[in-house]
Amino acid sequence: MRIPGDRCLSLAVLMLGLGASGCGSAEPRNGEVAAVQESKAVDVPGPAVFQSKPLTDAELESFARQIDSAVAHLSSNELGALLSPELLTQEILQGVRLSEEDRIGFQEAVRDSFQSVFADVLNGCSSGGDYRYVRTIRRGEQSTLLFRLSLPDSAGLNYHELIVLRGADERPRIADLVIWKTGQRLSRTYRIANLESLIESGGLPADLLESDQLWLQHGAQVRMMRELSKSGQHTESLALCKSLPEAFQQQPEVLQARWEAAVSAGGAALAEAGDAYQRHWPDDPSIPFRMLTIHEAAGRWSEMIEATDRIERSTEDAYSAVLKVRPFLELQQIDSALNAIVSARMASDVEPGVYWLQLEVELRRGNHGETVKLLTEMQNRFGLDFSQLEQIPDSAEFLASAEGQRWLAERSQAASPKESDAPTESPRSIGTPEQPAP
Repeated sequence: MRIPGDRCLSLAVLMLGLGASGCGSAEPRNGEVAAVQESKAVDVPGPAVFQSKPLTDAELESFARQIDSAVAHLSSNELGALLSPELLTQEILQGVRLSEEDRIGFQEAVRDSFQSVFADVLNGCSSGGDYRYVRTIRRGEQSTLLFRLSLPDSAGLNYHELIVLRGADERPRIADLVIWKTGQRLSRTYRIANLESLIESGGLPADLLESDQLWLQHGAQVRMMRELSKSGQHTESLALCKSLPEAFQQQPEVLQARWEAAVSAGGAALAEAGDAYQRHWPDDPSIPFRMLTIHEAAGRWSEMIEATDRIERSTEDAYSAVLKVRPFLELQQIDSALNAIVSARMASDVEPGVYWLQLEVELRRGNHGETVKLLTEMQNRFGLDFSQLEQIPDSAEFLASAEGQRWLAERSQAASPKESDAPTESPRSIGTPEQPAP
C-alpha cells in the first residue's frame, strides 16, 4: 500500500520463522573456512536474476570469511555492506510492472527489512549463540553458502542458505536466503506479503504466476488464519485452512500457516500438518525439523534421533548432534548422549549451551571429577554463574560429594566481597535446543 502523502511503496512482512537470531563470538575467528563440497542438500531453485559470470571457489571462500568476520565483530555496517537489496528487489518484483519512482521506494523498504533480518542475527550474538559458515552448496553453476544459526537456552538450531550473486560492482553479495527450518525463501515471503499492493500500484502483469493469482484471491484468508492462531483460536485457524481451495492449501506458505496453528493445537493436528507438508514438498529442507517436533511431542525418542540423522546428512554439520542429546537421555543412553556432545564440540565449542548439556550428562553419570573439570572450564571460558547450581537436576549428589564440597569451598574462597555482593543470574535452562515457535 502507498505511504500517505508519498508515492513510494511500503513493505509488509509475513512471519519469517528465522529461528529468532543467531550469533558469533565478540572476537574475530581463526581457522580455515571449510572446503567447498558438492551439494547433498535438497534442491532450492535459484533466483530469476542470473549472473553472467559464476563466482569462483576462491571468491566464495573469501566472502564466507567476510560474513564470519562481520558477525564476529557484531558489525551491522560490515554485514549490511554484504547484502544486495537491489538483487533481492528484482527477485521479488519478477513479472510486476512498477513506475521507477515506486520501484525505488519499494527497494528502500526492502533494504531496511533485509538489514533488519541480519540485525536480528547480530542482536543474539552477545547472548551466547552463534552464526557460522558450514559449507558451500553446489547446484550447477550456482553456489550457495550454508550458515548454522544456533541460539542459547532453548531457542533452537536452524540453518540459513544464503544465495550469493554478483552485485552491480561484480563482487559477491547476499541476494536472498532460504530458512531451512521453515523452508521459507525471503524473496517469496516478501512477494506474497506485498503482492496485492504491488499489483494495485503497477497494474496486473501478463505473466503473473498461477500461485500469485491464488494469493490475490485467498491471501486475506491466510492472514486471518495467522490472526486466529495469535489469539489462541487454533481450531478455528485449522478449519479455515480446510475451507481453502485444494490447490491453494498445497502452497508452502499456506502449509506453514497451518503448521503454526497445529504446533499449538498439538495431537493429531500436528501430525496431520507435518504429513501434508511432507506429502506435497517431500524434498523441502524443513521436513526433518518438522518431524523432530512431531516426534518430540509424542515422546518418540528413537524417531527423534532418526530425524536428527537426516538433518546431519543434509547439512553435513556434526554440530547438529546436539539435537540427539535429549532423546538419548530419555532413552537412558548416557554414553551415546556424551558422544553426541563430543561430536558437537568438535564442530563448534564456542557456545555455552553445549557445555550446559555436557554438565547435565556428567551430573547424570555421577562423574564428580569430570563435573569439577567442566565447571572450571565453563567458568574460565564464559564467566558463567553457578550460584544456583542446586536447581539443576541431578546436582544434589555432586554438591554433597567430597569433590563438590571442595569445589564449593574453593569457589567461595576465590570470590571477592565485590563479586559476592554483585547480582547473579539464574543458570541457563539445561537441555537440547528445542524448536522455537515458527
